[in-house]
Amino acid sequence: LKQEKEQQADRSEAAKKAAAMTETIAAELELPMSTAQTEQYNWRDSPLSEGEIVLPTGVLQLKELTAIFGVLPVDLTFVDKDDRVCFYSEGKNRVFPRTNSVIGREVINCHPHKSMHMVQKILDDFRSGERTEADFWINMHGKMIYIRYFAIYDTETNDYLGCLEVTQDITEIQKIQGENRLLSEES
Repeated sequence: LKQEKEQQADRSEAAKKAAAMTETIAAELELPMSTAQTEQYNWRDSPLSEGEIVLPTGVLQLKELTAIFGVLPVDLTFVDKDDRVCFYSEGKNRVFPRTNSVIGREVINCHPHKSMHMVQKILDDFRSGERTEADFWINMHGKMIYIRYFAIYDTETNDYLGCLEVTQDITEIQKIQGENRLLSEES
């Protein structure tokens, strides 16, 4: 119960910060804040229905969460504290294809032999806290691939929970020049 109250306080503080950020953005864009924008929906007061997943920052249906993972322009893979693959996202254009057979496998066995020692070093460094992220980029079949690894820690105990791999084809992103502001869409 104490932990739940602390999480609720954290959520309330995050909601206040988000509202302040929205107001700041509106002011910078010189947009009036409507009544609807200033009212906050309290998702904690609503009864949960089947398939809802409660997160610190809101509630999503499993089908919504699955759809979100499907449209992200990055591939996500989560490896647990025992270095086993537990999850991967299924986007339309995965850089490195995955199948369900990868679930439960030691992540080191999912990499080419020549890079296995580096994967293990990264995981060991994450586990020890020596570093919390590692970035790499490679040219592959004419595309620039950006691969990032992030150590994941329990927010309360700081225990190592695992590693998140985020992979993205950044070929087109590298071509971006100038700016294309949201307000440009009105033209």
